[in-house]
Amino acid sequence: MKKNIMIIGGGASGMMAAITAAENGADAVILEHGRKLGRKLTATGNGKCNFTNVSQEPCDYHCSDPDFPWRVISRFPAPDTISFFLQLGIYSRNRKGYLYPYPEQSSAVLDSFQTKLDSLGVCYHLNTEVTAIQPLEGGGFTITADGSYKYGCDAVIIAGGSPAGSIEGASGSCYKLAAELGHNIIEPLPALVQLCTEAPFVNELSGLRTDALLSLYDGERLLNRERGELQFIRGGLSGIPSMQLSGDAAEALHNGRNVRIVMDFMPDFKDDLLFQFLKKRAECCGFRRNRDFLTGFLPKELGLVLIRECGLSPESSASFLCDDELRSLSSAIHAMDCPITGTFSAQSAQTMRGGVDTSQINDMTMESLICPGLYFAGEVVDVDGKCGGYNLQWAWSSGFLAGKSASSN
Repeated sequence: MKKNIMIIGGGASGMMAAITAAENGADAVILEHGRKLGRKLTATGNGKCNFTNVSQEPCDYHCSDPDFPWRVISRFPAPDTISFFLQLGIYSRNRKGYLYPYPEQSSAVLDSFQTKLDSLGVCYHLNTEVTAIQPLEGGGFTITADGSYKYGCDAVIIAGGSPAGSIEGASGSCYKLAAELGHNIIEPLPALVQLCTEAPFVNELSGLRTDALLSLYDGERLLNRERGELQFIRGGLSGIPSMQLSGDAAEALHNGRNVRIVMDFMPDFKDDLLFQFLKKRAECCGFRRNRDFLTGFLPKELGLVLIRECGLSPESSASFLCDDELRSLSSAIHAMDCPITGTFSAQSAQTMRGGVDTSQINDMTMESLICPGLYFAGEVVDVDGKCGGYNLQWAWSSGFLAGKSASSN
């Protein structure tokens, strides 16, 4: 007799779970509270859908149990994802390890998933809000949707997403469903999101992009480092390195810590080498005023801010810069301090840090350890990855494992 599996959420992990369960012989039904499936999927990778990354390591994922994500992903790793996508008819384009559908259209991925769901006879009910999950004595569940409609099933997969993103309908409703069934929810916080700061120079540099090494500190304790293109925006920091650090920053801020980022704009220059370079530059370019001293070496606007941060007169001649002033300037280039006061909202975030506590989930099956027959997949779980296809890889891996396990007799 076929098992009846209800999947709550029709995003990436939910569709993956439904396809896997149906291919494993189950009747799979998706209950999606939005107007269509895969709404967030179509927005990923700026509409190009960076669906995985060929470079995958345990450190690419964060969880309260650091080993949990990799134990799951290793059961359906990136090569399996690439093979699965080929079976769907999606050929991939490799851009420095970041994989996209060859036409670089997320709609191609969603269309392929929906075609596969239809070919397997998977039903999906849209505009359907699940309000309760009731375990039954002897096994199985009753699901209440839209306040009164009842569904019966043998197993449930909670694959609803998180409040992250500006996509219509993004919510944390599945956290509530999991909590009502006895699961601990680790406070969800915005991740892969812009950082807030009140440093006055940030607004002056708004719109500027520049390469930098960012070091995130909790007081004097180094939490993490990332290098890449930093973007200054009004009231904050954006760009890949800043966003990669945002989950750690959000956690530290949530715990009442003093958080700051130290920016190194010339990480390839060692301290003394940079000082010697600046000294030689002052000799060669003494005809410049201090305001233009770093132009051609660093962005002009950034150079002027650094001059001011060192207390140097922008209008003075660079030929008058003494060794102490050049050392001060070298230090500022290597270590510009920027206090972090918060993150932008969940609506600006790509994912959330936190969710269903993984200590209550079997990493071999994604089944709840406290509610047999209940499984989890995707963003609802306390796992978040780096930018670059890692969060979608988590969706495919956890969705596959939940769908396979839930449908097995």
